[in-house]
Amino acid sequence: MHQPRRGKHAEVVRVLRRQIDADAHKGLAAYEVVSVRGRGGGMGDAVTADLAVLPAAWGESDDTLADAHSVALAVDVAAEEGQIARYAGAGVPVLLVVDPRRGAWTLYDRPEGGSYQGAHHGRYGDDIPVPEPLSLALATGLLPRYA
Repeated sequence: MHQPRRGKHAEVVRVLRRQIDADAHKGLAAYEVVSVRGRGGGMGDAVTADLAVLPAAWGESDDTLADAHSVALAVDVAAEEGQIARYAGAGVPVLLVVDPRRGAWTLYDRPEGGSYQGAHHGRYGDDIPVPEPLSLALATGLLPRYA
């Protein structure tokens, strides 16, 4: 369950979204607060990303839940281990967890068996290498830290 957003939480999302939007291509678009279908397929096991990059056509649909396999990148600010496992269990291919408490980030990929097989760690100031289909480097130097 997401904690209530604070201003700095929303700012992390805004800074990342601006970079993704500036590099928008290949029919993809960034959407905020997107619920992604979990293993069971219903609302009860959905996971909600702070930001999700999806096919642009998703924004024209009436769907409540996005399909996990169509997510090019999910972003969760201050996610806990249980949330990360839910993203992996749903099959979200690439998950970026930004931790403003520590000024760090982790990019997870290759979900298998309810966990991510790959984890790439960095600190604020390090670019985040987002793989295909986005293929971009997200700058983190302007991301805020929690007090």
